[in-house]
Amino acid sequence: RERIIKGTSVRLRPVLLTASVASLGFLPMALSNSGGAEVQRPLATVVIGGLITATFLTLIVLPILYSWLAKWQERKKEVKSSLKTGLVLLPFLLIGLSMDAQTNAISMDEAVEIAILNHPSIRTANLQVEQGNRLLELPYALGDTEISYQGDGLFRKNGQRVNQIGVVQEIPNPKKVRAENILQEERVKQYGIQKQLLEKELALEVRQLYTELQQKKELRKLYEEVINTHERYLAIAKKRVELGEANPLEVLTIQSPINEYGLLISQTELEIEGLEKQFSTLLNVSGNVTTSEELKRLPFSIVDSLNTVEMQLISQNIRLEQANVGIMEAELKPDFNIGYGIQNYFDGGWLHGLEAGVRLPLFNKASKQKIEAQQLQVEVTKSNIEAQKQIIRQQLLAIENKIGLYRLGMEYYLEQERNINPEVMRITKLNYEAGEIGYMEVLNALDISARNRKGYLEQALAHNQAVILYQFFSN
Repeated sequence: RERIIKGTSVRLRPVLLTASVASLGFLPMALSNSGGAEVQRPLATVVIGGLITATFLTLIVLPILYSWLAKWQERKKEVKSSLKTGLVLLPFLLIGLSMDAQTNAISMDEAVEIAILNHPSIRTANLQVEQGNRLLELPYALGDTEISYQGDGLFRKNGQRVNQIGVVQEIPNPKKVRAENILQEERVKQYGIQKQLLEKELALEVRQLYTELQQKKELRKLYEEVINTHERYLAIAKKRVELGEANPLEVLTIQSPINEYGLLISQTELEIEGLEKQFSTLLNVSGNVTTSEELKRLPFSIVDSLNTVEMQLISQNIRLEQANVGIMEAELKPDFNIGYGIQNYFDGGWLHGLEAGVRLPLFNKASKQKIEAQQLQVEVTKSNIEAQKQIIRQQLLAIENKIGLYRLGMEYYLEQERNINPEVMRITKLNYEAGEIGYMEVLNALDISARNRKGYLEQALAHNQAVILYQFFSN
């Protein structure tokens, strides 16, 4: 674009002078009515018309064709790069083909990539960005061309007729086209940031659903382990009842939590099935997908910068409002027009005429008030940045505090699970087999062990989802 503008500006005067010299040289021949004019006039008209056409082609059409060719080559490169990207993401696209037969396990990062690749809202955002790119750098275009004919005395019998043909070409101010291009550039940038925000929101939803599914699968595993432990004590209780060392009530009492945890397993499996269906719908794939990773504590680090996508979007809104001010100011610039007319009088032959004019918005008080109001809107948008920063800081501080609380809870339950639970279970097993404690103490010990493990899973889920939310707000 810089080459086109510089080239046309540098060659403007030489091209116009060269064409003008030849055209003015042939002008007497074109207007001649003397002897031999029948042969000279058509020749001069053709030469002058060719020079005018060549000047138009050199200064306008040729640069436009050059610009189109450059954009076509860039678009060709983008197609090649998109093909490479498609080859890289082909395994993710083929996941849906293999999911019909079984449930596929994927990592959290793979789930986010698949969701961004397949989700309809992201495809819509991509189309919006593509549409905006097609409207970038619109070339300068002349305005409407008015062609008119006027005839006087056409229906009179004395033959005193006057025919007039006129052509008027509007020439808009080039600054208006420039202002519209600037506004379109800012719109495309806004579309890109909005797309990033959609991807962030989608990634947040995928990660939170992923961690919830992880926690439910860990709970199911916990309930199965608790049932296995209870069944071992149930076998011991049955032997004691057979030997007459215990009451049958002991067997029934130990059997009751086994039935209860069996119910919890069934409920948890239904929850897992529902979450996997939600997960597949969110990723927009056929079949079922599930997690391939165990529930672990996500790493957390405090972020000082507030250059979030939301802040970028507000800053872009400021630039968009400023571009609107430029559009409104460009509307106050004058427009031009140039015209050519030819008249044929009944007794005087053909007369030629030129017309040139300028259109001025003299009564522009209302427009200036609108510009002032738009400039105030820019200031309002700027003030929103500080307000949004304050809101984000408060949100990050609140989430940071929750993460600290959940981390303490995880450490507590992890300590219980590693050090307290094994010792409690060891002592309980030895004493129960020796008959030194009853089944109520056994059930109490088993309940403590299960509650510690379940408490850790609940704290881990809350911690990970808070970390994911912190990452969302801190970009």
